[in-house]
Amino acid sequence: GNVFAHRERTGSPGVAPGVLEGLPPSQLDSDFRRTLLSAHTRFTRWARTDAVVGLNLREERGVSTGSIRFAPEAPVTTDYRLTRRGAAVFAELGYRLGERIAAGAAWRMDDFDEWGRSRTGQLSLSVTPARFAKRVFAIWGEGFKLPSLFSLGHPLVGNPALLPERARSLELGAEFPAGQAGEWDIRVFSQRFREVIDFDFESFRSVNRSRVGTDGLEFGLRYPVGSWLTLNAHASWLDVVPLDGGPPLTQRPERLGTIDSLWRLGVRTQMFLGWRYVAARVDASIPTGARVLPSYDRVDLGIEWRGPAAMRWRISLDNLTDARYDAAVGFPEPGRRMRLSWQQGLGGA
Repeated sequence: GNVFAHRERTGSPGVAPGVLEGLPPSQLDSDFRRTLLSAHTRFTRWARTDAVVGLNLREERGVSTGSIRFAPEAPVTTDYRLTRRGAAVFAELGYRLGERIAAGAAWRMDDFDEWGRSRTGQLSLSVTPARFAKRVFAIWGEGFKLPSLFSLGHPLVGNPALLPERARSLELGAEFPAGQAGEWDIRVFSQRFREVIDFDFESFRSVNRSRVGTDGLEFGLRYPVGSWLTLNAHASWLDVVPLDGGPPLTQRPERLGTIDSLWRLGVRTQMFLGWRYVAARVDASIPTGARVLPSYDRVDLGIEWRGPAAMRWRISLDNLTDARYDAAVGFPEPGRRMRLSWQQGLGGA
């Protein structure tokens, strides 16, 4: 089990009207706590079968105090307190058909106060061919995700009528060897979502999009060059379409790409060099309304030294090429910058 706590205090001077309606000044103080207890047991008595049965108990509490000033002399209190409790039971079963074929099945039932019971499942099949590939696999699954307490209760952007997100997906993929210790993989997937939680700038609140389709392709590579250098690359293509004819979802770029390299310069020193590409994507703000942010790429560099007693020093050069772009509308990247960080662990060499 674990306990998570987060407290946040925010103050906003408000946003003047632009293409969209403006926002009044606000002051908010929020406190969120989550307690999770889990237990499971594993059955391994059968030679070809592996089974797990478990139980999760979860409680979330959100408390917010604050005010919104629609007029200087008339602040409106925005206090709220939300609590939800839920339980989930799950079971997983894996079965090996000889040395080259493995099948799996999973089932889960969540039971929450407001939304009742939701059942989800997953089926998988993995085959190890004799020659050309390390593994070929297919996975079908269902998903269920509750709206956050923030999206339900926030006085400005929250929506207490939000419904949980639900999804079904199918993924096909294969993994191949690359050199003596490297590998590369390719995956294609298709997902269909219902009640996707998105932010609507017209109403300036969280809303459900009734149906959204996502189809994509992913490619990954891990290639060690000797014992001193490791190269990693990842590329993805994603097509997100609101199937109900609604507006495009924000911050969903169609293409992403990364190339990372990790040099081991000694027993305690290593250097990281990475390149990241993000394609054009739709975003919105009150002053501008919806707009398309152009694509960008950036390079980051870092050197880390590991000292005794789990101590680490790191010098980072972010955005080494001084690329100019907006991560979101109205939030330009500050450009090239240097960071020095230090971390001290509790033990180790």
